[in-house]
Amino acid sequence: MLRGVMDYAANQNLDWSIVPSPDRNIDSDVQRIRKARPPAVIIGRTGPERAVQYARSHGVKWVQWAYDGSPGEGDAAISFDPISIGHAAADYLHRAGARSFAVQGPVPAPQGGSRQARHEAFMRAAESFGTPCQVVFQERGSPIPYLDELRAFCNTMPHQIGFFLYHDDMAEHMILMLRDIKVDVPNEAMVLGCGNSALAESAQFSISSVNLPYYSLGVAGASQAHRLLAGTTPDPVEVPAMGVVERGSTLVHAHGDRVVNAALRNAMHKNRPIPSVNELARYCAADRRVLHAHFQRWLATTPKAWLMERAVHRACRLLAETDMSLTEIAHQCGIKHGTNLSLRFKKRFGMSPTSYRAQVRGV
Repeated sequence: MLRGVMDYAANQNLDWSIVPSPDRNIDSDVQRIRKARPPAVIIGRTGPERAVQYARSHGVKWVQWAYDGSPGEGDAAISFDPISIGHAAADYLHRAGARSFAVQGPVPAPQGGSRQARHEAFMRAAESFGTPCQVVFQERGSPIPYLDELRAFCNTMPHQIGFFLYHDDMAEHMILMLRDIKVDVPNEAMVLGCGNSALAESAQFSISSVNLPYYSLGVAGASQAHRLLAGTTPDPVEVPAMGVVERGSTLVHAHGDRVVNAALRNAMHKNRPIPSVNELARYCAADRRVLHAHFQRWLATTPKAWLMERAVHRACRLLAETDMSLTEIAHQCGIKHGTNLSLRFKKRFGMSPTSYRAQVRGV
């Protein structure tokens, strides 16, 4: 997020002094405000509202990052779009082959705020897919349900169960509990976190996670600060989630079906382009009809749809992390032409690959 703020200032040729401050408590907020020399703006999450009031009394404005709760009393607001988070999670789990959903319950309103919105969006998406969906537990003192409750829950839901947790650390707890009760992750239950944090990559069992573009959020926060310093009051900005980063908690590497297992191993190889359906069938020593039947039975989707989902998510990663041309990215995604990739990417995410790259890089 900080990099997004710094790059925005550099791209706009703004003579800003940017001071990073990772703390989140009233004492650190007070110290920041006392050291600030107006005109100044704080971009960050707020604790007690008196911090915002204290800032105003010293001529300092505040762009509030409303990560989980409702927008407070900041002078401007930025947040991740909660509806896009709920939709991205449900859509991914559905395409990955989940036959039922389990979702974390939101905290009671008004604290629930954006969590309530993403919860409701996930539930609505599940209903539109015709997929059974239940709340696995309500947020309370501890985010961990008793193992007996979880075992009973898993025994009643069709496998594979797609679990959606609001943070990657909660997803890690869920994976550990499922393994304790002998539920196989990801063959019987897929676990999806949110935030794509460092934990998701480094956890003992790597975690698939809804991708929240923090860089773009930083750019949005800097733009809001720029407007405040210019004397205008900007409307709140919501930055959409951009798909899911796939890792071990949802990728069925050791599937019990020979054909599906061979297909997954081939299609997920990082060093070769995503294959066509015909290429995948040849690799699995099965014709297209047989491959289609196995995918429908074990993953509840078609080979074509499954490969296209892999393709657009690989495109997201390559657009964000490399300077490859659209033609080169299309090749890595198993798509013949860059124009075809553009059409499919826009249909999937509602924006062109060029717009997506600009957004995540703040260009």
